[in-house]
Amino acid sequence: MKHALIITTISGFVPQFEQEHLKILQNMGYQIHYASNFNNPHYGSDNHRLEGTGMICHQVNFVRSPFLVFQNLQAYRQLKKLFQAIQFDLVHCHTPMGGVLGRLAARSMPQIKVLYTAHGFHFFRGAPFWNWLCITRWSGGWLI
Repeated sequence: MKHALIITTISGFVPQFEQEHLKILQNMGYQIHYASNFNNPHYGSDNHRLEGTGMICHQVNFVRSPFLVFQNLQAYRQLKKLFQAIQFDLVHCHTPMGGVLGRLAARSMPQIKVLYTAHGFHFFRGAPFWNWLCITRWSGGWLI
């Protein structure tokens, strides 16, 4: 069986925005895992919408701020441990901090295909130049 991991910083993101992608991956034969901070249900008051989705949920203590270095290192270590425990074929990162930590954790594992969808990051006319510099060269391709 193929394994796909969806990473978001806050729980509730998948039922709010990614239901169709979840169904597509399941129809392609993937077992879906979801790594998020389930102690932080951002879309709704709890995680009840995750029930019945068929996803395997993994608690990762993500924080939304890039300046909370100790907490981000803890989340990175949790992701690395998860990647060592399960042979993922695909990792789909969402949200800025979940995306950064997910891509960093998967970097040493070339068998994993990594997708990053930039939600909440602003690429528009007049945006700060720094936003446009966040395109990263990543083992054979370009990721945003």
